[in-house]
Amino acid sequence: LFYNGEDGIVKDDAKAYMWISRAVDLDFAPAIGAKGQCLLHGTGTKRNRVEGGTLLGIAAGRGVAESQFCLGVIYYHGRHGYAKNYGMAKCWLEKAVTQEG
Repeated sequence: LFYNGEDGIVKDDAKAYMWISRAVDLDFAPAIGAKGQCLLHGTGTKRNRVEGGTLLGIAAGRGVAESQFCLGVIYYHGRHGYAKNYGMAKCWLEKAVTQEG
């Protein structure tokens, strides 16, 4: 809710990062990916591309489709310090789109 400012809650990146971090402490895979994205972009915390990319990779490896998609886009465009790699982009994007649900 704090991340997007929904349901009458004022957007607050720092609070969103705090709650996401608590969910990571509980080993909730989607939160691991969300924390990775926050770190990559510096949303609610200091930007850290290395830790952000690592967390995004952990979540993607655990089958979180959103994290798989994000990694695919990162590799496709060569963002956040990652070199363009169309093979890796294809791999992660295919994993993301073949998720059930």
